[in-house]
Amino acid sequence: MADKTTSNDIATGITATDAELANFNLGDHLVNLMWDEPFFAAMLRDITKVETDKIPTAGVLAKDGDIKMWWNRAFVAALTNLQVKGLLKHEVYHLVFEHTTTRKKTPHLIHNYATDLAINSLIPVEELPEGGLMPGKALDLSKVEDPALLEKWKKVSDLIESLPKGMASEWYFGKLQEDQEISEAIQGQGDGIEVMIDDHGEWDEMSDEDRQIVEGKIRQAVSEAVKRCDGNGEWGSVPGSVREDLRKMVSSTIPWSTLLKSFCGRSQRMNKSRT
Repeated sequence: MADKTTSNDIATGITATDAELANFNLGDHLVNLMWDEPFFAAMLRDITKVETDKIPTAGVLAKDGDIKMWWNRAFVAALTNLQVKGLLKHEVYHLVFEHTTTRKKTPHLIHNYATDLAINSLIPVEELPEGGLMPGKALDLSKVEDPALLEKWKKVSDLIESLPKGMASEWYFGKLQEDQEISEAIQGQGDGIEVMIDDHGEWDEMSDEDRQIVEGKIRQAVSEAVKRCDGNGEWGSVPGSVREDLRKMVSSTIPWSTLLKSFCGRSQRMNKSRT
């Protein structure tokens, strides 16, 4: 077996072999998603996929009025086929629940935990990369050697293991802050504990105008995906309750006026005035 890659950028410890790196093709997984998960495939179809080593795992980012999915080959290529599917579903859920466009709650890291707990409730545990957050599942603390650190994070783990699945991110956000010691432990992450399976950086770094543009694009994509899935009766693994939420989400009018204003604002010449 080929040696594991040793990039210091891979914070999760999940890295691919040389053979896995060479043979991995994200496109193959996207094609398989079309057969198994038509809703998620439809959502990902028009999103630009960017391979990069600037982030250690993967993540969706809305910036400059565009939506991209960034992914690190050394991380994604090491996952099983099921885990790649779960990761792709995870990123789509971040988009459809507007986690990338809604302003982050403070403390930001606790908000990151809360959004992942909400999303991962909807994904089978066998489809998630190892170490990810899941309500009802204890954290893997086997690599924590410091007794004081282990005791602190055992409390975090016990809380997460006690949480029910299927709650909104706002609910998990509140629960993670009820105990000050647990809240401080999460906010002090960086002492060897890594439970995030994707990158949430720069979610809160866009202008209000770009935020509205991206929200419109996401809702348009959701609307088209919902119509397609309802039309052929094939939704894949999307739970019935989530289908209803998505239908409600796209029932309102997408702010086309915002798109038009943005276009006019960016195309106006310096010596012209707008009426």
